[in-house]
Amino acid sequence: MRVTLTPQQLQSLIRFAEDEHAHPDLEAVEALNVLNAAVQHRVAKMLGGQLKRNATLTERLDRYREREQRRIDTGELPGTGLTSLEVADALLYQLQKNGSQKISVGKTILILYRIYASWLYSAKERLFDEHPTTTSYGPQFTDAYLALKKRNLYERVPYEAWASLREKNYSVAGVIQNYATKYGPVPYEEIQEKLLKSLPYLNASKENNNGKWGKIISDADIYAWKKSTREKTGAGKTKE
Repeated sequence: MRVTLTPQQLQSLIRFAEDEHAHPDLEAVEALNVLNAAVQHRVAKMLGGQLKRNATLTERLDRYREREQRRIDTGELPGTGLTSLEVADALLYQLQKNGSQKISVGKTILILYRIYASWLYSAKERLFDEHPTTTSYGPQFTDAYLALKKRNLYERVPYEAWASLREKNYSVAGVIQNYATKYGPVPYEEIQEKLLKSLPYLNASKENNNGKWGKIISDADIYAWKKSTREKTGAGKTKE
């Protein structure tokens, strides 16, 4: 793919590159678009279409800048753009596909919380914008919980729900598959027991919230908990 810039585009691009405080004018923007398209075309050709399922370099850089800016502005990590229900549906699809026994709303939500914690620690970003909160049964994502409560969980989740999420974020899909396989056979009570004893949950429990449930579980606490767990068990040998 040949790259062709007009003299005006080239001059504007040079001015923009030389002055770090300058804003790109229309000619510079068009030049950047042409160069970006050429780079993406070349990389896509080299990788044989790999970019169809992975973010382009430009998108990844934009996500990094947005993440850093949000951290500066609010102290909070951004999400992936997914919703808690999208991830819950994809998880439920995998649990059903694996033939997991005794699928329940409560079990699905607790596994969803573990996926949220894992992604927060490994990717340094939130899986979705909804925060986990406390209930007497353990951590909960209210939006996903209320939506799942209206369903018969033994009715098959359509494949499209899984395919859509995988298309949006292939890495998240891989984490969901791993956790569905790992925790699908585990009884709800066993998953619940460990989470009820976890530090992030205890810090936000009613005993530390004027006797009331529903407090947000801190991302900082979740991150520290995952880090501590990894350090105790060793990388790749996490016992959660």
